[in-house]
Amino acid sequence: MTVYDSFDDLHIEGPVCLALGNFDGLHPGHRALIERCVELSENRGWIPAVFTFSGLTANALGEGKKVKQLLPLSEKLRLLEELGVRAVISVPFTKEIMELSPADFVDRLVSSMDLRCTVCGFNFRFGHKAAGTSSFLAGMGLAYGFEAKTVPEVRINGEIISSTLLRCILAEKGPAAYEEAAGAPFYIISESLVYLGRGAEGAVFEVDPLQAMPKAGPRKVMYEDEKLSVVTGAVISEDEGGGCRIYLDVDDDLSFTDESGRLKAFKLEFI
Repeated sequence: MTVYDSFDDLHIEGPVCLALGNFDGLHPGHRALIERCVELSENRGWIPAVFTFSGLTANALGEGKKVKQLLPLSEKLRLLEELGVRAVISVPFTKEIMELSPADFVDRLVSSMDLRCTVCGFNFRFGHKAAGTSSFLAGMGLAYGFEAKTVPEVRINGEIISSTLLRCILAEKGPAAYEEAAGAPFYIISESLVYLGRGAEGAVFEVDPLQAMPKAGPRKVMYEDEKLSVVTGAVISEDEGGGCRIYLDVDDDLSFTDESGRLKAFKLEFI
């Protein structure tokens, strides 16, 4: 899978079907959209591609409290590749992009690839002040000669599934309710952690302040790396400044760092 991190370097060879969205968490609604993009591409000989942003757009505006992400970028990219995506445009949400009109945004895409089709969600918004809608995108498709597909909402227990809803469920109801709504367990990866060493309560990790987490308290997790998978206990602790730590109950002989002192790649799945 090819990843483009700049509009300036973007040039995809071949006909493209492009899915558009933030895709934080890659929940069932997102997956329905990506699967539609891949299916169309396989049937028509197109390249299934995704346009997204490297961070949450709400955080780039610098206003108010930061929105916490369900997945770091590297994990989102890994899952997109698993779903069959062959190219990802993952660019920062800069002031320049934020101020592009919807028409100019589409023009940038069309000038960078042989765009044959777009796929977006029913509530997709884009361009300056989020003025662009899925209907506007369809109109631009008529002008530029590409198809524009809109994927309807996916509901869980009567509610429209969204990243915002999943963050609320995780924070208020916990990992089990999150798994029921998301169709997959909640987990974090080592990239979102800083290892602080061993303490009386176990291995201590500081959590990235932008990583979504369940409420503080005792939890059961599955620790998994390339060689080991073990179910154990963990305690989530929050400090007065809003920071979060995880105390992981594991044997002292389990090493979390490699020979250079870097944190090894692993996953903590909340069960």
